[in-house]
Amino acid sequence: MSPFIAPITAPDYRVAFPDILEVSVPERPDSTGRFLVMPDGNVELGKLGNVFADGKTIAEITQKIAAQAGVPEGQVICRVSQHRSRVVHVFGPGGETPSTLPYAGTERVTDALNRAGLSNHQNLAEVRVIRRNTATGRPEENFLVDLTAIRSGDPQTNLILEPNDEIRLTETSPTFLTRTLPAWFKPENDH
Repeated sequence: MSPFIAPITAPDYRVAFPDILEVSVPERPDSTGRFLVMPDGNVELGKLGNVFADGKTIAEITQKIAAQAGVPEGQVICRVSQHRSRVVHVFGPGGETPSTLPYAGTERVTDALNRAGLSNHQNLAEVRVIRRNTATGRPEENFLVDLTAIRSGDPQTNLILEPNDEIRLTETSPTFLTRTLPAWFKPENDH
């Protein structure tokens, strides 16, 4: 798996199995730590018991934990430490093995490319987003992302990603050839 920058959880992100939550409840060491959202949607918080988290935002989960613990909401800390339930796939040029990035909520294509370590978009000939829509039963969607227009200040094609979107990248021909040619075939200044 390639290194990437961990995302900040968007306020509208809905927690689901198998996300990992980091929780801190004052004077409750058994309810403080990292906890897996279980397949049934609950988080087991020691003696505090289970808190249903599936489909809830961090703010909603924090409220539930505080109410269950009988402490003010401001004393409970809760955050997603590992986004495991939803991902975005980035397929490199030439069909390379995809990088899988955690989906943390509202994010645009260029933000995901930056997180994947592809901040220099200059060598990309084409970027497409494939949205399979398998779960919804809608037809597959295919979006062309115009990086030149985005760099020029027109964000229209810099679409907001959804969970399980695929970002497919194609390099410019000279970059692809330079990368794939054997060293002995390249001009002196290229190797």
